[in-house]
Amino acid sequence: MKYAFILGSNAFITSNGVISYTQNGETKEFLRVKSTVKRYDGAPETGLSVDIDVADVAGKTVRLTDNEVYEAGFHLEQTTNQVKFLQSDNKSVIIDVHELSDASVAGLSHHIIAEIEMYNPIA
Repeated sequence: MKYAFILGSNAFITSNGVISYTQNGETKEFLRVKSTVKRYDGAPETGLSVDIDVADVAGKTVRLTDNEVYEAGFHLEQTTNQVKFLQSDNKSVIIDVHELSDASVAGLSHHIIAEIEMYNPIA
């Protein structure tokens, strides 16, 4: 399975569900998809689960592990296909992760679809 991450107007394609970066020669994970939405006949639906390692606007490192936040001053709003990580005091969104349905993907702008298809062509 390939994952397409859309941040602003940029699309990033990965086969392992992880976005990482290098800082001072050290590779750090920014976002890891732990599980995606699964729907099976007769079984309970499972939801999107992520790990996130970011800094807020003040530079404070904040971690979310398996949709659980342990730092004071932050909270989650989540549904089966969305995890929204927010600051509690002013409701500022730190990051909002959505798993898009096929119908939602079809509604994305053409340049994003073209970039995704370039790395994962539809046969």
